[in-house]
Parts: sequence; structure tokens; C-alpha cells
Amino acid sequence: MSALRSRALLVALILTLTAASQRPVWGQAPAKPAKDSSLAYVPADAAFFAAGLRWKEQIDLFYRSRSYKALRSLPSVKKAYDEAMKAGKGDGGPLSLLEGFTKSDLAKDIIQIVTEAGSDEMFVFGGSNWNTLLQLLTAVNQAQTVGTYGALLSGKDPNTSQYRAILRALQKNTKLVGIPESVIGFRLATPNKADKLIDQLAKIGIGLTIGVKELEDRIQTKKIAGGKFLSVDLDGSQIDWNMLQIGDLEEKKGEFDGLIADLKKVKLNASVGVIGNYLLVSVGSTTKELEAFAANGKKLIDADALKVLRDVGDQRFTGFAYSSKEFVEAAGGSYAKQYADLLNGIKDSLKGADLKEERKKAIGKEIDELVGAMEKMEKVAFGSAVSYGYMTSFGYESLVHDRTSYSGLEKVKFKMHEHFGGKPIFATAFGLALDTKYYTEFVQFGKKVLAQAQAIYLDSADANAADEYKKITKAVFPVLEQIDATMTKKIIPAMSQTGLGIVLDGQWTSKQWLSMVPATEKAMPMAELGLLIGVSDAKQFDEGLKDLRGAINQLLTKLSELPGGFPPGVQLSAPAMADGLYWWEVPDGGILDKQILPTAGSGGAASVFALSKKHAARLVKPTPLSFRAKELEISGEVLGCCVLDWIGFIELVTPWVDYSISQSAKDFGADAKTAKRWAKEAETALMIFKTFKGSSCTTKKAEVGTVTRTVIVIKDIEAMPDPID
Repeated sequence: MSALRSRALLVALILTLTAASQRPVWGQAPAKPAKDSSLAYVPADAAFFAAGLRWKEQIDLFYRSRSYKALRSLPSVKKAYDEAMKAGKGDGGPLSLLEGFTKSDLAKDIIQIVTEAGSDEMFVFGGSNWNTLLQLLTAVNQAQTVGTYGALLSGKDPNTSQYRAILRALQKNTKLVGIPESVIGFRLATPNKADKLIDQLAKIGIGLTIGVKELEDRIQTKKIAGGKFLSVDLDGSQIDWNMLQIGDLEEKKGEFDGLIADLKKVKLNASVGVIGNYLLVSVGSTTKELEAFAANGKKLIDADALKVLRDVGDQRFTGFAYSSKEFVEAAGGSYAKQYADLLNGIKDSLKGADLKEERKKAIGKEIDELVGAMEKMEKVAFGSAVSYGYMTSFGYESLVHDRTSYSGLEKVKFKMHEHFGGKPIFATAFGLALDTKYYTEFVQFGKKVLAQAQAIYLDSADANAADEYKKITKAVFPVLEQIDATMTKKIIPAMSQTGLGIVLDGQWTSKQWLSMVPATEKAMPMAELGLLIGVSDAKQFDEGLKDLRGAINQLLTKLSELPGGFPPGVQLSAPAMADGLYWWEVPDGGILDKQILPTAGSGGAASVFALSKKHAARLVKPTPLSFRAKELEISGEVLGCCVLDWIGFIELVTPWVDYSISQSAKDFGADAKTAKRWAKEAETALMIFKTFKGSSCTTKKAEVGTVTRTVIVIKDIEAMPDPID
């Protein structure tokens, strides 16, 4: 999911919740349109862009919250803070050293600029030549793979073949070689002060390079797009290419001389300076992206893909992200074309293979047919991706508009969230439409590969080895055909609407989960884990699994009859069955609570696997989802979703926290007053953690591609807890 959601969750969980209540405190900083950001400066042809905003505002909200005040009021937190301050300010402590550093005017300026840089907006974007870099990496990766297979076929050293293939790929694609331009930016309140600071640092840096031949005259100040920048210019000629011993990889002397000559021409520029209100750091072959940032051309905010963001209007934005269609396509690539190129490369490697000529021709023909089939495959229609997040009256909300269109999405009828059990602690699932033809094509491909591998083996095997191999295939292949028939006729059709999901709950309790651990006075909860597989025909799916178990047992029997095969009697046991559930009994005398009973079952839109019959029964039965906050509710048709009940998780661990404190008090001989204080501190800490209520996300079909919405609910504690003595 989006980086925006991940960042917000991280803030909520680690900081104990970025403070926010449902009071009008959000209103202290006005909402603004997206155009009032770096989006109005970043060039429209950027390959990617990401920004985070309102950092200081969010931290200040946390500091002003009752949750933070309650956290700081805890005696253990006060003590830890005081001890840390004392150690930090002591002789040689980091704070004492920092205090000495901050006495200079230069240090004060550095601290101010660094503080400003991390307070408002930070962003990064990459130039369009990032797309060519990804194309180059794809070519290199393919070459490396082909080199490995070629070495295996010809009996050469795989490592040497890999490195040689990589160098050849680079030599073939020298036009793509280069360092892509990237720019990192920070909005400042006092950009003039940053200008002066860069001047001071430039004098120091230039002075340090005097007499250093490799760097002298390569560090300088220069005007770029109207701003003064401190720049470092390097190139590939400064590298000792002989040290890499590339010549040892050449099959013909001087084979890679042209590549080395081109690599020596590669340039690297690193610049830091100020344009407008932004402190900018640029790295790349050129400074063209800095110039484009300051120019009056078309900007990213005006791009067609960002219309969805412009339409949002004024919001308290906390972040943006964007990937161009070209960047997404270069990153994702045409898998069919990539695999076709890979197969053609392997075909070329056959020339040096130690195989019979008729075998080479047969394998080459199979590869040609497979490449032809791949060229006819449905292509993914790649598109741009735009995401944004903002603060709301209840916490955070973010959306991801992914304009890549995947085949089959229009056929998905997702209902797996009906099998989350009603009110899980955590659950996530996604749906997809499964077509039997894809399984059939995969099996056909596997058969062709196996047939060629079998032929290669038999071409070189002696009579005895060939006879033993034929005995094995005669015993095993008919059973494999039976398994394939079960998959094709029953299991795959029963999964025409499928998907995967995971559910975490905590509704079971026990006084003794492990026999080796003393029983507790009160029954203690434990996490329940359930796995979901989407099905469109639960009855047929279960029948298919039963047939599959029978076929696998036949296979195990056949293997046990072969010399050196499986031990006789190894079988998949039949499960017990009742009320539509299947379970495998755990032998008596085990160390686990008897409630733990691996259980499976199918019903509605899912087949489930759980660790107890009760949990499996809850998951099999379709149940509407229930939420603690209205904002988290899921409505309409979705392709996938996730839910997190953070309060439910806190309630799950609370008895264990109380138990641990009680046991610690006994172990350390704490008096009643101390034990009560520990318990009260833990109670307050858990209450603070509950300010993060939960989260939900949904992915839905859009006119083009998909839209993923994430909601995070945060609410400050209602009142300060009583003081703890």
C-alpha cells in the first residue's frame, strides 16, 4: 500500500499517536490546495515524486495533546527522562558536546536551517532519465540470467559467464548508461540565511581541497537557474578501471575497451543551493532538473494525471506521491517481452551446449513456440500512479489512484471480507478472478520442460539408469495425471472467484496454554490466526481437496514401492468431520491446550484454515463487519480490503501486561504500594496507546485502474488520569 499510509501508521504507533483529537485543534493550521507546494515547481516530465508536509505541525499536535502530557507524567517516564538528561549533560555526554558546538554562530545557523528543513515540506523527485536507468537494469538482469543458464549448458564457470554477460549488456546499451538526475528539497522560512550558510561552507570545502589533485578545481560555487550553488563535478576518468581487471573477462582482447571508454565519460554532479524558498540538493549527470525546477514550463501540478489531486481542493495535506506511466512501465516492464527475450537468450546459449544437435533443435523449436504464445498474451496497460494524504477531524485519510489496468479485475466479485469473523483485530484479503486456461497453460509449459529435461537425461544415461528412470515415471506419472485432472476439473473451477486473506483475532481463553507453564488464576486470551482462500463453489472445492488427498496418498504408496523410496505406510490422514468442518486430532499428552486443533472448512466465499474449531466456525459463516468508528466502515463493492482494530489488540494484551506486572512484583519482592503504582502506570500507558483507534483500507475499481482509500482514526484521551504517587 502507499507510503503515505505507512508513514501515518508509523507515527500513530511509535509516537503513541500523533496526537490528534476530535477537538478543533486541527483548525489551527489552515487547509491549502496542492498547488501551494513543490508540485508547482517540479517539472511535469518527472519520473517520480514524493513529498511529506506539515511535519512540525503534526509533532506540535502530539506535544499539545493530553496523551503526551499523561505519558510525561508517568513516574517511570520522568525518571528515565531525568536520567537521560543527566547522562547527556555530563562530562563527555552528547548533549554537553552539542551545547559546546552550538555556541558558535556557524553552528547556530546550521541548527536553524536543519530545523527549518525538517519542519514544513520535504520532497524528492527524479528526472525522466530514471526511466532509461530502469530499462538498463532490466537488460542487465536478463543478461545475468542468460549468462548463468549458458554456463550451465556449456559447462563453463557460472560466475565468469555472469560477469561477462553483464558487461556485454552494458556495452550493447551504452546509450542508457548514466547517472539519473535526482533532486531533494526542503522548504525554508529563512532561505537568505541558508544562502549565506552555503557561502561559508563553500569557502571551507574549497579550502580543504587545495593541494588535493583529485578534487582541486572540482569543487566550486556556480550560478544555476539564478541561484548560487556549491557544486562538485566528477567523472568516470577518475576511476582506476585496471583495478577491476575487466580484461580477464574478455574472450577477445580489447572486447570491452569501448565500454570502458564510454564509462570514463560518465559525469557526476552534486550541488546544493537555494531557489526561492527551497533548499535543494541535486545529484546526477547534469543540473538540468534544477534548471527545470526554476523555469516557467509545464509543472507537475498541471499534469493530466494529477487532476484527481487538483479536484480534492483545500486540505491539510501531509504528503503526495507520483509515478509517471513511463516510470511504472519501466519498473514493471512487459513481463511477456522480458521472458520472451530471456528465452531467446537461452536459445542462443544452446549453441555452446554439450547436447545432441537434434536435441538442440527440439528445444529451440519449443522455445520458439513458447515465445510466440507469450507475444499473444494479454498485455498489462500500465498507467501513472498518484497518491495523497491529509489530516481530518478524525485522524488521517489517504487515497492512491493507480491507473494501471490489470486484466480480469472487471470479473472480480470480492466477498472474502464477509469471512473475517465480524470484528477481527486485524484482517486483510484481496480477490482475483482465476481462469482455468492459465493453469492449463502453466501445466503444458511444465510438461514441455519436463519432456526436454527427460530427453536430455536419457540421451546421456546408461541402460540401467534409463531403465530405473522409466520404472519411476511409469509408477508416478499416472498419479500426477490424476492430480492434474482433479485440479483442472474441480479445484480450479471452484476458485473462479478466489483470493487470499489472513485474519487475527483473540476470542479464546485458557488458564494453561502450555502444560509446561504453571496455570494462571484467570483464563488468559491468546491470538487466533486464520487463513482464507477465496472460493466460488465451496462444496466442489472440498470434494476436490478430498480427491487430491487420495491421489497424493496413491503417489506416496507408489513411491514407497520403489527401491530406496518413501518408507511404507506414509499417508495423509483423513480428518475428522462434523458440521461442515474438518480437523486433525492432536495426540493426548501434548504440551498444547486441547482447544488448539487445526481445523479447515469451506462456506460462502471462502475456504478457511484456523487453529480451533470455534474460530474456523466463525470464519466460515458469512458475517457483516463491525467497527468501533463510523469512519472505518467499508461499503460498496471492493477488490480487497484491510481492517485493524488497535483497541482490540490492546485489550488482547492487557491481561498479559497485568499478569506480568503482578509476577514481577512477586519476583522482586515489591511492597503493595509499589505494585499498585506499577499497575497504575501500565493502566495509564495502555490508555494512552488506545488514542490510536484503528485503520481500514479498501481497493475499488475505477474508470481506469483502481483507487485505494485508507482511513486512520485517532482521538486524544478524554481527560488526564489521576496523578500517580
